[in-house]
Amino acid sequence: MKKIIKYFLITLPKKYISRLGFVNYYIPYVNGPKERLILSGEYKDVDLGNTIFNTMSGDITIEKNCFFSHNCMLLTGKHNYFECDSDVFRNDVFQERNIYIEEGTWLASGCIILGNVHIGKNCVISAGSVVTKDMPAYSLVAGIPARVVKSLK
Repeated sequence: MKKIIKYFLITLPKKYISRLGFVNYYIPYVNGPKERLILSGEYKDVDLGNTIFNTMSGDITIEKNCFFSHNCMLLTGKHNYFECDSDVFRNDVFQERNIYIEEGTWLASGCIILGNVHIGKNCVISAGSVVTKDMPAYSLVAGIPARVVKSLK
């Protein structure tokens, strides 16, 4: 029995375990065109955690040395909620809702970055925050919606 457990939980690669339905802590997910996710540093799967990148309505640019904790979401998508038909989730996705994150930024667990946002250099986005507007460099950001709590200079 120990050999069977060891085989399924240790021997199998992480990608196969995630395909079986286990929680995936190490592989990011890109929803939309993968070429719209622009990484300017050397990132491995563990550096991006299990972040969800939605590139349906714009580019996501991430500079070097950014750190992503678990369950972060970067969402460029936006639906046309003026239309009241059954295809509201499939049509009229707005464009040019880019997200730009400068170098050295730390995104804590569970934070959400919504489209058309520029986050400055060396920012800290607190856990559970929802960023809806541009944030200056060297700032601690927290809240829903997120606001600058403290300058980190």
